[in-house]
Amino acid sequence: MQVRRMILLATLVVLAAACGSGAEGRSGAASTTAPAVTTGPAATGPTTTTARTFEFGTVEDVHDGDRTYRYQAALLVIPALDASGQRASNDFDRFFCGGSLVDARHVLTAAHCVDQEQFGGVLPASYLRVAVGRTVLRSGAGALRAVRTISVHPRYRRGNDLGYDVAVLTLTAPVTGIEPVALVGPDDDLTFAGQRVTLTGWGDAESRKPGQVERSRLRNRLKAAHTSIVSTVTCPWKVLENPVGRDPSVELVLCLRTGERVGFCRGDSGGPVVAWVGDRPVQVGVINAARGCSDPSLPGVVANLASPPIRSFVDKVLR
Repeated sequence: MQVRRMILLATLVVLAAACGSGAEGRSGAASTTAPAVTTGPAATGPTTTTARTFEFGTVEDVHDGDRTYRYQAALLVIPALDASGQRASNDFDRFFCGGSLVDARHVLTAAHCVDQEQFGGVLPASYLRVAVGRTVLRSGAGALRAVRTISVHPRYRRGNDLGYDVAVLTLTAPVTGIEPVALVGPDDDLTFAGQRVTLTGWGDAESRKPGQVERSRLRNRLKAAHTSIVSTVTCPWKVLENPVGRDPSVELVLCLRTGERVGFCRGDSGGPVVAWVGDRPVQVGVINAARGCSDPSLPGVVANLASPPIRSFVDKVLR
């Protein structure tokens, strides 16, 4: 089924740009002469912060009984049309982006998911629903909530958004019975090069080069991909609008290894990237963009939640 779906009042499917587990991102955001990011050793074996066991460089299905990723959110557009032009009858056809439950009333996502040119800015909150605690999009499982307000980082700029591509949705009612994901703290050492991370989403799970992105497709079942952070020194997606220069302590983005053809794609935008402290997931990033789906010559780029300019915005909304 095509990822691009017709949406009332325009094709809101432009939202489903970047992605998460084995998926891909918006086109045109990276240099076509980007160097490969497969140099250097892959993370092998647990790090000091990773006790959870998984095979590095793999993508796996998240089964219905797995409660590990229940914080994963699915953003749904209510006035969506399916591929035949009819009003969408299921949440697979309404889905366009991922997110994460960060407390009972708030979901973290990417700014480009909710900021749309055809609306002249942020789309109406009334158009959205958020499903949390669901593995299969069509299942109707988990908690479903309406959105009260949408807060976009004030420094986000459409078309030049890699630096501040984060937004927070405030729900109309709290989500109960589902544990939110913890956010990386200012003193947590979880965003270093080599740190192993897990991405989750419903995006395409096949490796595709930039020109093949249009053939990417959503998956009905949630997937988890296991990769690692690479140094931004070797990452061609370096954000130029860094408020304090090249100080690595406040890097606005994290770059993810794609050497094993594992990364994110269309439909994964806005989803969480977590590191592991024992068996506890701690979110370190928000999926932004990748020019190719798991193309080993191009890294994935995620917003760095440990960056003070990004984290301070999130904390302000959550208060």
